[in-house]
Amino acid sequence: MATARQITANRIHARSCTGPRTHAGRAISSQNALKTGIDAKADVIRTESRASYDALIATLYTRFRPSTPEQRRLADNLIRTEWLSRRYAAAANVINRSLDERQDSDLGRVYIDHMTRSAAPSAASTWPCVISPAP
Repeated sequence: MATARQITANRIHARSCTGPRTHAGRAISSQNALKTGIDAKADVIRTESRASYDALIATLYTRFRPSTPEQRRLADNLIRTEWLSRRYAAAANVINRSLDERQDSDLGRVYIDHMTRSAAPSAASTWPCVISPAP
């Protein structure tokens, strides 16, 4: 159990540990847990280029020239789908490189067993494939 002196010291220390105070600092710290970006809510994450995203928007709007709200919504959906598809491909590349590194470092053969999974994954499964060492 902590002594009264330790509790007081902890409270004094806690006052100075309040996290980032500036908008820029908060923006940076909000990305601390980001790994692949699959669940990111932001359109562009730190590993992506805002210029590339803006170029995609310009390209698709120029190509399809949406003129009604419905057409703009469809164009926006296409942009979001294309951008997320690129993000997912990048995440898959990171995972595959990680698996290759594990194989190259002799930590054991790793394989992805997606062919033997049932078509409908169980409620406990959150990822459609199983990554495990070879027997």
